[in-house]
Amino acid sequence: MATQMNKTILISSHILTELGEICDSAAIIEAGSVLAFGTIEELSKQQRHAEGQTGQKTLAIQLLADDDAKHSPAALERWLFEQPYVSAVQVAGLDVNFEFDGDPEAQHQLLRGLIHAGFPAIEFQGKTETLEDAFMSITKGVMQ
Repeated sequence: MATQMNKTILISSHILTELGEICDSAAIIEAGSVLAFGTIEELSKQQRHAEGQTGQKTLAIQLLADDDAKHSPAALERWLFEQPYVSAVQVAGLDVNFEFDGDPEAQHQLLRGLIHAGFPAIEFQGKTETLEDAFMSITKGVMQ
């Protein structure tokens, strides 16, 4: 409604999940200084650029439970580290998250290789950055 009326509403809150759902843009302020301003996507890009990760995005794979050790999350982690454009692989149960710095064709080739290698993937998707993710990255997770 505020957008339709061409109005800006200023909200200060620590409940970032709710703010991320209702806000078009956000400013991250620490100790009276604006650290970053923009849409959630812009905030995430600003931080990745500041860290030298200009093209990276986070991808997530969820595996189907499989008793075969050669298709385990640990095996997928090792396989991913051998692939181009992949870094920062993290395993949590059957979920595997990693940073990817390739173009769409390289991402397609990665998915083809994953399937060809026989990993029982049931999900392969880009992770959507949240306002909380951007805040934690920009402030380095330090709470004032």
